[in-house]
Amino acid sequence: MTAPITTDVAEFSLRCGPDDDSPVVATGVLFAEPADVVFPDGERLSLPAGWCRITWIGENGATALWASAAEAMAALGNGSIRLVWS
Repeated sequence: MTAPITTDVAEFSLRCGPDDDSPVVATGVLFAEPADVVFPDGERLSLPAGWCRITWIGENGATALWASAAEAMAALGNGSIRLVWS
């Protein structure tokens, strides 16, 4: 997935642990306005405002799109994962 065609985003990270020194396990952006995302094969996806993209860090990292940061945390937040706004 290439960069979204927008500039109005809020960046965040997902940390595994309770402290500010806890490791970052993913990074993300919240699209504050509608955005087009272009995939490597050229396919385009138009997202409404409020959607977020999360990219997991690591050798087998993956990228996921969620309808909101709250929805992502409801699915991913198991008590040890924290969302930290940049």
